[in-house]
Amino acid sequence: MLSIPGYDDGYIVPVLDRGGAIKGDHLDVLFPTHEEALQWGVQYLDVTIWEYADGKPNDFKSIY
Repeated sequence: MLSIPGYDDGYIVPVLDRGGAIKGDHLDVLFPTHEEALQWGVQYLDVTIWEYADGKPNDFKSIY
């Protein structure tokens, strides 16, 4: 579970795919259309990783 500033109104969203094509501190986010994905573009943001069991944010920090 993640929350990403500016994505999905700040809601906590599930991680749906942890495929092997993404390497390092990167992630892909899902948009309904290709045009919306292009508008979002590439961003460097701090994300919050949420622990599913307790509903509290993880202490892990990432820049990407």
